[in-house]
Amino acid sequence: MHEEAADVILDDLLSGPEGGQILRMFQRNLRAGDVYDPELVNAIGQERGHPTSWTAAQVATFGRIYVDVMGGRVAHVGIYVGGGPYADRARAKNAARLSAAASPFVATLDMEQNGHTGDGWLRWTEPISLHKSTGLPYIEPDGSELPLYIPTAVAPGSVPLEVGTSKASVTYWHLRLHGGVARWPYGSNWIRLLLDTKRFPHNPGLVPAESRALTSEQLARLSRIG
Repeated sequence: MHEEAADVILDDLLSGPEGGQILRMFQRNLRAGDVYDPELVNAIGQERGHPTSWTAAQVATFGRIYVDVMGGRVAHVGIYVGGGPYADRARAKNAARLSAAASPFVATLDMEQNGHTGDGWLRWTEPISLHKSTGLPYIEPDGSELPLYIPTAVAPGSVPLEVGTSKASVTYWHLRLHGGVARWPYGSNWIRLLLDTKRFPHNPGLVPAESRALTSEQLARLSRIG
């Protein structure tokens, strides 16, 4: 189902007059490796090969999610767990590492690895604050553009957890079906929580709990636009 959704995204992109050019831009930027922060790329999609081996549909889906992050539809926050995941077979070790997630986050792993909605679930038992792009840039002294972020508070909830490799189309599918996804890619010390703000809207009456979110420096690096 998620790969069919990626095919639809690709067809929709290529139906526009500049679709091919936009697709090639994302392919070129992914190939360069220094335009998008690798942690953001891996949170959106991580396959066993370099992104240059991704299908056109997966690149288009990455682009759709990336635009949603930069435009503010998808808000995000990082949850520190102190190390990247082990191989799938080391479920107990991964579960132990996930237990390091700071309150109010609780990450649970499907120990049988037979869930159809992901590798487990991430829930937060109190309101939390995420980073949402305003869609407006500001210019750094070196001339680079970064999006302006504002905090957005959301009520307690839960989303599927995807560990290790996971295609961009899986991330997109979770965002549309469940309103969000928690990604813990290989090589990352962070779980990246991505939420669709249409499904998890800002509630100004909430007082978010303290959490180990990304620092301003990491956010700036994460969000750098080439």
